[in-house]
Amino acid sequence: MVRRGMPAVALALSILAACSGSYVVAADPVDASVDSVADAPPPADASDASDASTLAPCDLEGPFVTIDNLAELNTPGDDVGLALTDEGRTAYVVTAERVDGSYGRSLWVAKRSTSESRWGALARVPGFSGAGQVFDNPSFASDGRTLFLEVSGAGGLDIVAIPRDGTGEVSIALAKPVQGVSTPAPEFDPYVSRDGRTLYFSSDRTGDRKVYRATLDTSFSATQLDPLTTLSENGTEQDPVPTVDGTKLYFTRWTDQSPKHAELFVAKKASPGAQLGQAVPVTELNTSGSEFAVDISNDGCTLYFTCLLYTSDAADERSS
Repeated sequence: MVRRGMPAVALALSILAACSGSYVVAADPVDASVDSVADAPPPADASDASDASTLAPCDLEGPFVTIDNLAELNTPGDDVGLALTDEGRTAYVVTAERVDGSYGRSLWVAKRSTSESRWGALARVPGFSGAGQVFDNPSFASDGRTLFLEVSGAGGLDIVAIPRDGTGEVSIALAKPVQGVSTPAPEFDPYVSRDGRTLYFSSDRTGDRKVYRATLDTSFSATQLDPLTTLSENGTEQDPVPTVDGTKLYFTRWTDQSPKHAELFVAKKASPGAQLGQAVPVTELNTSGSEFAVDISNDGCTLYFTCLLYTSDAADERSS
């Protein structure tokens, strides 16, 4: 987790000291007490970017400066994903690990009584781990009723929607592909907007990795699909996370530097209906490791991200 303001301090979460695990960062505060994606309500009219800026309890154009490690949400493996829901009382965590000798990504869950309480123990979500299986990039709309998730299937990586039952539990048996999104190529890194009407994701469908935006109907089928071409520079863009008002989009781009690693970028636009401008690096967060945005608070002041170190010059852990 990272907020905007104060001197930055890098903290480790998991097995690699310099940069491994999930973090939260925040902005220069007018009131930097908001730590969860659901603690601050979205603007009354999320289409009005000027209202969002006026109401925000931080300098939205300032750098992220306060970096906190989410130590309570550690798992035994490398933590690579996070989604908060239920007004910040439930956290779904993704961990990369070997299950029965094969690499995979598993889904874990932790709960707490209030958004300010300490987290309870992390536990595996039944049915969401297995040898060679990938369950990654969880996200929720504001109502918390449906989990959007990247899963491994017969055709590779696909994006599914999974309804939660009355107790908030999820079952892989109820997973349904998001219609109008899947192709024979992998689709991954889903992030659903707070109103549940827009899905951002990554895909290799053109041979290069790019970010896409899908407009969803009430049954979570895509009615329109648009590539975000202004983000594509070297065909390695992924992990999109938009702000609630739609005026900023954080994402990850793999660099051509050696050793090869991924860095956080942000693209901005003047209003929700405008085109995204040229992306720039989020320099205060990028390290020699690889950074990936995973969630953001409603007010845009708090960003959740993961940071991993790779032990080889391989382009991406997904390909191994």
